Order: sequence, then structure tokens, then C-alpha cells
Amino acid sequence: MWPLWFYILNNMSVSCPLCSNIQTGLFYSLTGKLGKKEFYLCRTCNLIFVPAEFHPNPKEEKSRYDLHRNDPSEADYVNHLQRYVNIIKPFLEAGMKVLDFGCGPYPVLAEILKKNGLEIEVFDPFYFNNSGVLEMDFDLITCTETVEHFREPGTEFRNLDRVLKKDGLLCIMTGIVTDRENFPNWHYIHDITHIAFYSRITFEWLAEFFKWWILYMENDVIIFSKN
Repeated sequence: MWPLWFYILNNMSVSCPLCSNIQTGLFYSLTGKLGKKEFYLCRTCNLIFVPAEFHPNPKEEKSRYDLHRNDPSEADYVNHLQRYVNIIKPFLEAGMKVLDFGCGPYPVLAEILKKNGLEIEVFDPFYFNNSGVLEMDFDLITCTETVEHFREPGTEFRNLDRVLKKDGLLCIMTGIVTDRENFPNWHYIHDITHIAFYSRITFEWLAEFFKWWILYMENDVIIFSKN
């Protein structure tokens, strides 16, 4: 953790979008061809986040997503998702009701999971914005390459917890901050839609706050179980 003086000197009263604490400090500032982007570090939950003033607007955000080639014809993307499925597979049971949250324009993961005997619903605020899905209850929620896009992660995780059944599973895939010193060199931070960055400490904070168990946390995959 950074020493207390770091936060006192840098505190701009920018509240953390995950835990709402105002003990945050400017961690890194990036200026590139797409403009300026600042990153703040929360002393409480360890989230590194981009303040709202540096967020892309919804049109810019969708334009970026439209460039992704995340469709069934892309072998690398399918293999990427299959690796994720192989990790979560020991926790799956036939007949589970699953929400693929943030599925993107092509719900490739949903199709893979259907082959494993699961009942799938999909939601994406840009491509499958069916709010009725978020009134259902689920045994498992998949969230692949999504949580880094959360503008208000505290609100988003509360909504996910609300629709997750007791003993249900939340399976996340995202890039994890493992080395603060090399953060400026991390390719992940240059995507304008990546505005929330999590460390192991952040996920441990989430588990404690929501009373979840961490069943798995390796590389870029985290699996929670709701008590």
C-alpha cells in the first residue's frame, strides 16, 4: 500500500467509484493521441480508476467496441473464451441458469456454454439491452472482459449480487494489476474504454464487502461464490 502522505498530498476529493471512499490520490497521468487520461488509486479498496471527466461518451465507447472482432469466425477469440470455460468448468452443473453479462455484439461465450448443458441469458448495455433479464435470478454470472469498463463498479457489483442466487457463482475475466511500477507500460491502460483496474487486494475487498468466497483467483480469472 502507498503511505498515508501520498493520499494526503494528492487527495482531490475524488471519491472511489467502487467503495465511495474519498481517500484517493492521483496515481498516473497519461497523455497520448487520444488526449489526457488520469488514473487515481483508492486507499481503501485498491482500485485504480479513471475519473468521470476522462470517460469516453457513450458514442465513443460503442465505436470502440464496434472495432472488436469478437465473433465466432475469430479462432483466437474463441480459444481465449474456451480457456476461460476450461477454468470454470469444474464448477458448472447441467441445468444451471446463467447470465452472460456484457456479452458484446456476438454472444460467443453463451453458445459455448449452451453446449455444456446450461440455460443462458445475455445482457449488454449496447447490444442486448434487455433490462427484464436483470429481474431474474441466476445460478452463475459470467463477466468476461467487462468489469474494466464499469463506470460505476460499486453500483454494477451490487446489481450483480442482487440477481445472483445464494451459493451462486460470479466468474470474472479481466486484466489484473500485479505490478504498480510497470503500470505505465501496461498495454491495457491505453484502451479509452478501460476505466477500472483491479488488483488481488481489490477482489479480496469485494469478497469481504459482499460476503463472497473466493474459489479461484489465478492470472486473469476470478471465481466468487455468494454465501
